[in-house]
Parts: sequence; C-alpha cells; structure tokens
Amino acid sequence: MSKMNTWDDKFDYLKLTRSLYLNVDYLQFLVEKVWKITKKVDVVDFGCGYGYLGLVLMPLLPEGSTYTGVDISEELIKKGREIFKNVPFNYKFILSSANDVPENDDTFDIAICNSVLMHIPEPDVVLAEMKRITKNDGMIITCESNWNAVNALLYIDGIKKSKITDLGFLQTLFERVHEKTKTDGNIGMKMPVIMVRNNIKNIQARISDSVRIILADEKNEDQDSIYTSLQSDGFGAELTDEQKSGKINWFIEQGFSREEATDYLEKEIKLNEMFRNRDELNMVYAAAMTFCFGYVRK
Repeated sequence: MSKMNTWDDKFDYLKLTRSLYLNVDYLQFLVEKVWKITKKVDVVDFGCGYGYLGLVLMPLLPEGSTYTGVDISEELIKKGREIFKNVPFNYKFILSSANDVPENDDTFDIAICNSVLMHIPEPDVVLAEMKRITKNDGMIITCESNWNAVNALLYIDGIKKSKITDLGFLQTLFERVHEKTKTDGNIGMKMPVIMVRNNIKNIQARISDSVRIILADEKNEDQDSIYTSLQSDGFGAELTDEQKSGKINWFIEQGFSREEATDYLEKEIKLNEMFRNRDELNMVYAAAMTFCFGYVRK
C-alpha cells in the first residue's frame, strides 16, 4: 500500500467526524443485550486509526479486556499511543496493513472494524485475516457505511429535497465508482452476504441509531459540535471556479453528460449554501451505519 493511502494527515478529520456515526449508549446496548459479552475479551481493531473505537468500546467491556489496534498509518498509530497513555486497560498498537497482521492464528476473541472495508478493494481478504487471528467461536464485527441511505434520509427544512440533491444521480455515481475502484461506500448492507461467503456463522445485523439534529432556535455547545463535525465531513464547502470545473470534469469521467454533471453540482452548491446559513438551518442527518456480526467456526 502506498503512502498516499495511509491517512497520515487525517487525524483532525477522524477526531471531528467519528462521533457522527454511532451513539455510545447504543454500543452499550449491543455489548450487553445483543452480543452479550459477559467475560473479559481480547479485541483487535482493524484499521483502528488513532483508536477511537477502542476509546468508546473498551469502557463498556468486562474488566480485564484488552485492546489491540492495527493500522497502516504511522502518524495515526503515533497519535493513538499518545492518547491511550493513561487508559485503564491493557492495549497495544501495531503498524501493519489489514491484510497481513503479524499476529498468530486464534489469538483474539473479537475482531472488529469501523468504516474500513468501504475503502478496501478486496474486503474479503481483510475479512479472511480477521477470521484467521480470531479464536474458534470468536466474533467478527463490522461497522460500515450506506451512502445511498445517508443521502435518502438527509432532511433540510425550507426546501424540496429534489432542489439540493439527486438520489438517482448519486446511486449511479456510487455504482460507477465501485465498478472502477472496487471500493464501496454502500458496503454496509452487503456485509451479511460477504460474511456468509467467508464461512462466518450465525450472522446478524443492526443499523446504528445515530441521528444528528441541528435546529436554528437551539444553539448550544452540542449543536455547535455537531455542526463542526458535519462541516468536517464536507457539508458547507465553498468551491472555487477551478474546483467547480474540476468536479464537473470528474463527473463526466464517470460517464455523465456535461448537462447532468452541471445540474447535480448546482444542487450540491445550493445544499452547501443552506448549510452555511447557520442562523436559519434546521437539519436532520442519519449516519445509517450497519453493524454486521457473526461467529468464527473452525
């Protein structure tokens, strides 16, 4: 994997956006009521970044549980080691690609990843590696995106949805990008099928209950934090003429006509204009992440 793929410069982005995608109390519900984890477990987090998932998950697990974070980004691993310095559980970080982790077979009770497989052209290879280092009867857990659902669920008050987005355009765009790159922003709902073809058993899935709300009449610290997180995720961008031209040309490269590309970009610009008008913004955003999980049988 080349240096450009390591997310070395993404710490600020990750720190600002991870909280959009899941609620800690929902994660606690999964741990206690769905996954029913009652004994200490050794957890390995594939594509851990700086360890966000470890920070929110480990306090919910039984005492004595351990955390191992795996990532190919040297900078993110360095940040993780700094942040974890005083955590009350045993941990370690491993600098490694996700498809060749330097750990023995049957080492961990749980292998988990969060928003990782969507970026990987061969998710089956990573899933096989997760399975390899997980013990018999251990659990594989993935939390992955569904971009089509996110765009369909987005609501901004005061304008028709068709004026700020084009769901058909986006669905076609995501399909074409997937065909070209094999990466998949809609992999979340596909994970049960991907797991079953990797011989993972007793597969189930849940949708994250995370819904973020911004209301013009309720400005406070929490609302400001949500606004900043969404801004970091791309909402409200102001494009230069050069950037607009570049986007249109990229859409054309994906097989759209200039008219289709220009029409969609105008809607995106309108959405961003409305987002920037914070004083009048009433917006509801749902992350729609899929938690898929199953058990290793060897």
